[in-house]
Amino acid sequence: MKNCILFMLTLSVALLSCSKEKLETISSVPEYSAVSKEVVEAAFAAPEYPAVPKVKSSTLAGAVTGVYFTYDSLGRQKTLVMIGNTKREHFYEASRVVIVHSDLPSGAIRGRDTLLLNSQGLITSSTNFFNPQIITYYEYNEGRYLINKKTKNRSSSLTSESKYYYTNNRLDSVVLLSQFSNYLYTYTNYDLAKKHTLNAYNYGQYYYGRQSAFPHLKSQIFYVNTNQMPLTKIYTYLYDVKGRMINETISGSSNSNTNFTYY
Repeated sequence: MKNCILFMLTLSVALLSCSKEKLETISSVPEYSAVSKEVVEAAFAAPEYPAVPKVKSSTLAGAVTGVYFTYDSLGRQKTLVMIGNTKREHFYEASRVVIVHSDLPSGAIRGRDTLLLNSQGLITSSTNFFNPQIITYYEYNEGRYLINKKTKNRSSSLTSESKYYYTNNRLDSVVLLSQFSNYLYTYTNYDLAKKHTLNAYNYGQYYYGRQSAFPHLKSQIFYVNTNQMPLTKIYTYLYDVKGRMINETISGSSNSNTNFTYY
């Protein structure tokens, strides 16, 4: 692992030296790419999709209410509701997903996010109503794993880029580059004996591609600007009798405690 970290540090420094040139020349992807309803349905018919449990709710420890999820007949996320706050409703079209945000309890629409999809049903670009000038582009490898994410502000020159590296289909490290700061994340400790039940599949978000942490992550180390002392996060889980994660506790450089229920 030391060799891996040294390699990634060297790589991130090299990437940093040319990051401005690389990030300023981010090429646009087509604004609209066709993917048929059959392709999306076929993706959800694959064994890996319906076999995973779907999260019903997530609640911070001690909170009165949490976040609640519903799904359509294909297992895709239909709604996300924060009681007394907001609702997100998903609409699936042939080549895009539209997410409508509304206030609760008034129901007043706040705005829409748009996710454009490729022929595999994976996101190629996304925009959100909070900041419509920001557009994010996504690239995947042949295994449908995310390998690159680029974000660009269309009204300025501000950009960022994240590169994802895998070992045996498990996320090994991420290099994040921007004009302001640079990060190196290393994922060092997986629990190979248990399944991860809190990734995009479990939330019905097939369009984010395969997730690497089916053997779930136990610890993560990241460097800020690659030259500072590393920070570490430790992940601890509790399970129900079906092996589903019902509590996630994160400690170390940041702390959280969240409970989950399932359908």
